[in-house]
Amino acid sequence: MAYDIDSGIRIPKSFKLHGITYNVFIKDDHSSRTDNLGTASYRFDDITLQSVVPGAPISSERQVQVFFHELVHHILREMGSKKRDDEHFVDLFASLLHQALSSASYEDIRGVKEEWMLEFEMEERGEAEELNDLTKE
Repeated sequence: MAYDIDSGIRIPKSFKLHGITYNVFIKDDHSSRTDNLGTASYRFDDITLQSVVPGAPISSERQVQVFFHELVHHILREMGSKKRDDEHFVDLFASLLHQALSSASYEDIRGVKEEWMLEFEMEERGEAEELNDLTKE
């Protein structure tokens, strides 16, 4: 699957909306049939993305942007919105959603574990008694 290195966003193999699983496919021959970089199939509940155009691969960043565009089509359909076929609206919404998620900053908590998490991990390994001894000191 495509991965936008700059934003850290990966294109999933599948996702769910209203409990329905949508599959995502990346194909080499998609644009030769549709002349689009991606399509949202309402009939098959999937998204198909183009991986190359004649002579050049499509960048991961562009594939991620196209994925968001097609995702918004499906979200709007699930909402029952007539905007699902309004390409200008879908482009604008997808672009803003992509920018919000790709530019988001998060507090880095890697390496920091709550006491309950340590206890759970130690219990899983059969080391709970050692934790009790450590917390009593």
